[in-house]
Amino acid sequence: MAEQYNVSVANYIVRAGSTDQVIIDVATETNAGIVVIGTVGRTRLKGKLIGNIAVF
Repeated sequence: MAEQYNVSVANYIVRAGSTDQVIIDVATETNAGIVVIGTVGRTRLKGKLIGNIAVF
């Protein structure tokens, strides 16, 4: 997917943990000027079962 949208893989960070804290930690560690979070448009049920951080 990164190649499809011409995004360097170096820009990908995957980390487990509490969503709000992980976002803050990674943004701080990388000196991010902006944080972009995407979604795949899951329904409420799928979002509950699989997870959906964009609704956080």
